[in-house]
Amino acid sequence: MITAPSTSLLRIGAAGQLLNVRGMGRRQPKQGKPPILPPSKKVLYHVVNPEWEKPEHVKELLWRRFAYNNGVNSLRILFKQEASSKISTGQGLASMREEEEKEFNILIAANEERNLKKSKEREIRSLEKWNTTRQEMMDEISSTLTEQEKQAKWAEERVREAIRDSKDYVNKENLEEKIKAALESPKIYDFAIDKTGGKLENPAPVKYQEGTPTIQKGRLRRMVKQINIKYRPLDYVWLGVDRAILTCANFFAKLVGKSTFQFLIDTGLINASSLRRLRECIEAAKDGDKTGEELERELHLEDDSSKYVLHYLTTADEKYEAVLAEIERLASMKVERDDPEMRADLDELWKLPAEYTFDPPGDWTLIGFQRSNDPTTDFRSTGSLGLAQMLFFVKYHRIVLDHEVAWPEALPFALTSIHITAFLMALMKEQVLRDHFYAGNELPSLEGFNKIHCRLLWLMSVYWGKQGAESIMQFEHHFKAFQNGVVRLLHFRQKSLHEITVEEIVSA
Repeated sequence: MITAPSTSLLRIGAAGQLLNVRGMGRRQPKQGKPPILPPSKKVLYHVVNPEWEKPEHVKELLWRRFAYNNGVNSLRILFKQEASSKISTGQGLASMREEEEKEFNILIAANEERNLKKSKEREIRSLEKWNTTRQEMMDEISSTLTEQEKQAKWAEERVREAIRDSKDYVNKENLEEKIKAALESPKIYDFAIDKTGGKLENPAPVKYQEGTPTIQKGRLRRMVKQINIKYRPLDYVWLGVDRAILTCANFFAKLVGKSTFQFLIDTGLINASSLRRLRECIEAAKDGDKTGEELERELHLEDDSSKYVLHYLTTADEKYEAVLAEIERLASMKVERDDPEMRADLDELWKLPAEYTFDPPGDWTLIGFQRSNDPTTDFRSTGSLGLAQMLFFVKYHRIVLDHEVAWPEALPFALTSIHITAFLMALMKEQVLRDHFYAGNELPSLEGFNKIHCRLLWLMSVYWGKQGAESIMQFEHHFKAFQNGVVRLLHFRQKSLHEITVEEIVSA
């Protein structure tokens, strides 16, 4: 039955109506929300309607519920009967509490007795520990006093000795006399240790220097310098003959209607000297960037042999520049022990010539380095190229050595290898090694460059033995003579470095 609203509700203002009507625990919606709907039309939740059960299932569930309730009631009645019977016979909760209190008091008494016993044992141990510590302290004090007494006696004796020696001390009165005595009879403390562990004393200095004073030279920072070829009077004659041959070839080539390049190939054996002349012809014929076919037309090449020689020379020039660029790149790379690859190369270099291990570090002076603990400082001028060539020689030196030759004891291996590398770098930059590749009819390559290093390193060891050098102090003199001989053989005789001998180097 629906009743009309009372008049009191009508008398309440709009605010009161809002509080009474909306006072259902919901907040006012924010602006922009959907319109407010009555609860009957608002979907606040989703009602799940379960499916109907089968009648037989419902009967079974009702029967199970009835049986479960009867069982629970029976158990409740049984438990109440047991509790009332225990209370009547004195086995209720009160008696159980009394037994528990008795047992608890017994346990507390036993614990107090055990604690008292442990306390006495701790007192005995503490007393024993204190006696031991006290004895140790007394012993330490006694030993300290004894040591201080000995030190005091030693210091007293030193003071007495100093007082006795004070008559020889330098003071203002005897200063001039002591200086003159020291200059007349100086004491030498400098010495050196050789490879066998022997001590080499430095000779006493002379009061007045006799003869020409030695010129002190700083460490050679950069060994790659310009190659200076020293000409002898006979060399100018041979150079004149070479130029005359080229002039005659130009003249006769014009008479027969051929290029100088074609005329030299037709009239002479292709060797290093004629290849150099042919290369000069190519340079004279070049006008800007020309292709191979344009060069063939410019030089009037007709047969296949001439074209082959032209192809060889142009390819050799390109290979030569590529190898030179690679050499400069390797030489610019600093050798560092922190680099894993370079450390592995140093380890292999250490193990191959001498059967030692790299860790712990050994004495690197045994294989010719200047410092015993750090060999990387010797590669300042050659970089990683010096290390690579040294390792190449140690691995494949049997390719160069045709017979067993003992390495000279006074010639440091590492120092010689680095100097040979620097010498070859200078030869490459000065275009002198072109004659070597021309004489051997081979194209320039990095492997060929390493083989040249092996050959020169072996020749230097034999040259050192031939000259009878006995000290490292003679290295600079003999190495300069060796360099001059090699350069002369390359420049004037156009010989391959794999064909020259030590006798030719000595006589060059």
